[in-house]
Amino acid sequence: MTCISNCKNQSCDRTNGQCSNGCIDGYVTPTCIQACNSGYWGAGCVNPCNTNCYRAECNNSNGVCTSGCIAGYQSTACNTSCPDGTWGIGCAGRCSSNCKNQHCHKTDGQCVDGCTAGYTSPNCTIVCNATNYGQNCTEQCSSNCTDSKCHHIYGTCLQCTPGFQGDLCDNVCNETSFGQNCSFPCSPNCTDQKCHHVTGECLACYSGYHGDSCNTTCEPSKFGENCSENCSMNCMNQTCHHVNGTCHECYPGYRGNQCDQFCENKTYGQDCMTNCSINCTDQNCRPGNGSCISCYPGYLGDVCDKVCDAGLYGQNCLSNCSLFCNTSSECEPQNGTCYDGCKDGYTGDDCNYKCQDKTYGPKCTKLCSAQCKTKSSVTCHHVSGQCLTECEEDYSGQYCENKDSSVASSKVGAIVGSIVAIIILAVLAAVGAIIWKRKLQRKPEDKNEEVMHLDNIREKAEQETAGDSTYINVAGILINTKIAVEVLNKYIDSHTGDFFTEQYKKVPKPRNVTTEVAVSENNNNKNRYKNICPYDHSRVHLKINTNKQEGDYINASYVRDSHNDVKFIAAQGPFSIVVNDFVRMLWEQKIEKVVMLTNLIEEGKPKCDKYWPDSGNTTFGEITVKLKDTQILADYVIRKIELEKSDAPTQSLTHYHFTSWPDQGVPVTPWALVDFEQRVDISSSTAPVVVHCSAGVGRTGTFIALHNILSQAKETGSVDFYKTLVKLREDRFLMIQTPDQYIFLHKAAQAAIVSMGTTVIFNDSKTRMQHLLTKSISGMSNMEKEFQNICAICQNESNPKTNSDAIYQNTENVKVVDTKNRFESIIPKNCYRPYLGSDSKELDDYINAVFVQGFYKKDQQILTQLPMPSTLIDFFRLVIQHRVSLIVAFEVDKRSTDQTIANYLPSQDKPITASPFSIRSMGIKGDNMWEEQTIKVINENTKAEHDVIHLKCKVLDPDAKRLLSLVNKSRSYNALANGRIIYTCRDGATYSGLACVLSLLLDRIDHDTCLAIPLVVGSVKSIRPQVISTFEHYVMLHEALQSYNDTTAAYSNMEENFFPIFSSLKNKDLDESQAREGNVYSNM
Repeated sequence: MTCISNCKNQSCDRTNGQCSNGCIDGYVTPTCIQACNSGYWGAGCVNPCNTNCYRAECNNSNGVCTSGCIAGYQSTACNTSCPDGTWGIGCAGRCSSNCKNQHCHKTDGQCVDGCTAGYTSPNCTIVCNATNYGQNCTEQCSSNCTDSKCHHIYGTCLQCTPGFQGDLCDNVCNETSFGQNCSFPCSPNCTDQKCHHVTGECLACYSGYHGDSCNTTCEPSKFGENCSENCSMNCMNQTCHHVNGTCHECYPGYRGNQCDQFCENKTYGQDCMTNCSINCTDQNCRPGNGSCISCYPGYLGDVCDKVCDAGLYGQNCLSNCSLFCNTSSECEPQNGTCYDGCKDGYTGDDCNYKCQDKTYGPKCTKLCSAQCKTKSSVTCHHVSGQCLTECEEDYSGQYCENKDSSVASSKVGAIVGSIVAIIILAVLAAVGAIIWKRKLQRKPEDKNEEVMHLDNIREKAEQETAGDSTYINVAGILINTKIAVEVLNKYIDSHTGDFFTEQYKKVPKPRNVTTEVAVSENNNNKNRYKNICPYDHSRVHLKINTNKQEGDYINASYVRDSHNDVKFIAAQGPFSIVVNDFVRMLWEQKIEKVVMLTNLIEEGKPKCDKYWPDSGNTTFGEITVKLKDTQILADYVIRKIELEKSDAPTQSLTHYHFTSWPDQGVPVTPWALVDFEQRVDISSSTAPVVVHCSAGVGRTGTFIALHNILSQAKETGSVDFYKTLVKLREDRFLMIQTPDQYIFLHKAAQAAIVSMGTTVIFNDSKTRMQHLLTKSISGMSNMEKEFQNICAICQNESNPKTNSDAIYQNTENVKVVDTKNRFESIIPKNCYRPYLGSDSKELDDYINAVFVQGFYKKDQQILTQLPMPSTLIDFFRLVIQHRVSLIVAFEVDKRSTDQTIANYLPSQDKPITASPFSIRSMGIKGDNMWEEQTIKVINENTKAEHDVIHLKCKVLDPDAKRLLSLVNKSRSYNALANGRIIYTCRDGATYSGLACVLSLLLDRIDHDTCLAIPLVVGSVKSIRPQVISTFEHYVMLHEALQSYNDTTAAYSNMEENFFPIFSSLKNKDLDESQAREGNVYSNM
């Protein structure tokens, strides 16, 4: 047999066929018949197949992969990697073009370096989802892309949401466009045509427009920025031009663009086209109806068109013609001249003079007898001619017509009479000398001490011709900052808040001042605010005590008044580590008055540590502080405090704490602060007055500035706000901290100057009344001028020019004018109105009512309109939710002619239902003036009950005495001890306001015997401008108070009360310095 071909060289053993030289590659011995096991090849089958061979299969002889290569390799032996850019079996796959660098794994094609931007997944074949883009799809599309969708690679938005533009929608529309693709222009009524880039809502509207897009003109009664200003009440129907407030037509008696000027030049009526009656004094009449303010003598009537009745003449026809007119006692109505001459024995135009110069009879043409003894110009009876004196010697008879020679006996009588007369005269002379000597020993009383009134100030302003003036450059104009008091109201009214803000910013920083001691390492922690420190030259130095480690530093500064005298110490509010130093300063400086203008906690933040006890005493270092008395009023608290230190006399001070001033802000109105400033200033002090708030600069600076401004007004008749601020900042850093405080200073000065000299002891009110009734050269009384000034200030408060976002915005309230406001011109300001709570969505929080500050507590009185059918439920919600215990109502009986007045009073047998309330009468009593009814209000849902007394005025148009009677009746219930009082009438202002103001004035009289009419009227009018809107009502208020003064003696023997200065005003020994300090009060 032939050897098997698998034997190497085909050599084999001839006997058994075994290959003698071994096998060829791929076979195994001994016979070389058996091929290599799978996975091996070559000689002896010892070579494993290449792992890159598919299933590790290869030719058994040469190792060539028989089934091809695994993914990622090529060549017969599968030992060559796929070229770059390819992968898989046979390298047939191509790397994804989305692989970075087109580099992928050879076996599975996964991208080795990651994906290019916009793709994801291992092979980078999946596009980013719609809201992602970029490398590995990790970037978020812009939120300004529509639906947040963008291009998967670049992130460019497919479309922008409204208000944005640009590839990435990251650019806001320019200021004058908005919406999709910024393709819509802003409304031309937007200020500067600027609007919100998305909605197109105007950022602000030009004057005269409102609404989101400023496309709605103001309501007829509104105008100006945000339609926040009311048309002048003097505009006909209170309608005006929506942009500038120009009235379309004025009510009779007014003129000017805003109908804010009275008729003048002796005219009145519509457009001031009608002349006042020539019988009006100086032809002056009331501008509205032409009624004369007063008549020339001889005339009566509203327009002085009635001649005095027969027998009367003179001013108001109050004088009787002389009884000695010749016939019928008739005379000229103007001057009382008798028509037909005088009766015998009388002379003069008005026949009121007896004959003189020894005459008598008809027209005094007859001569008295020459024998009537001459002792004066009258020797005989003016009618009959009978001698009134003795006859000349040797004459007798009634007319001394009889000559008589027997007169010896009469001479004796005359001698005796003369002796007796001499004795009597001697005694009288001696008594007179004693009385005169005693008078000379008494301290003279000055009965004519000058009273400081606004008119005195104005007179000084007219006389002043020279003085230091300060000029500043505002908006390119050089302005003298000194202002005469007589034009202050006009000056403030004619400038906006921006003007005063610009002036405030012009205040220069003081030069050459240092704060080295304050910021030193030892003292820096003693400053409440690190940036507010006292200057070295004006800081208060404490006494150094090295044993007790007490230094000389305190954050307090001496501050000068208008005369450059140190009048004040301005200090920060003490805190824990310096409160001992603060009390030490009070002791060392012998302080008599402290003015505190901050609360201890404001908006949850501590503003000042308490340095007095609530009662008893407490100790700070070596000094014990004792609280002796506390008087809590609505806007401030007055405390009597004593300081004690061992081996030293006790020191006393008065602590005046104003509680109604927000930090870095201003009070809503100035009237309370003016009242407070008068309280502080009424008593003198030999030491500086300590004034502090929290930082000791903002509120503190404003208060001190107000005092200095008032001193200027009293002494020079002019004021300089700018210069005052400059001087304050020379003494302490950042005095008057904000522009709003500077603006408020002007308002406070207005109110304070109007109130200057108007607060008087009640028993002296008659003297003040005489001053008020005095007329100036113009014919206007001081009372009229005072009233006009109060109205001007309150009108400015109602129409603020300082801040378009002011709290006086009440636009929302106007929206319900048709249903809940009887008069659209009388709308409550949001900051004063009581809010109503409700569990029902059908009831809102609104009622046309305002809180009025009580004398002792805040928000103690409520003014509101009589209930309307649409507000009946709201009225009783107000009664219950705000704990009203007394309702004083006027004009209720006008319901018969005014259908807007709801029937809200139950009868004895018929309750009123206003779901969920049932209102029942528990009893009625009264007289021809008033009707008292006890009412029970029951909530039928909760069964809660509330009792209230309803006091109705039955007189539709009460005069002063009736008004006083009703107010006294209401005060007798002591309602304030149990709850609030509602005063209500048709408009919630006219009679209700009069009664409320009168009640507040009587409360003040009860408390400290003082009468402060402008202060109280101004404070209430700032809340409800329509209160006491006419001069006639202002006069009525005075008449009611005068009537009260005439009918009560309750105050004549009043004990000395909490304010000793008021009692001392009655003391004849009041020294001159106290009188000067108290010259705000006109009776001093």
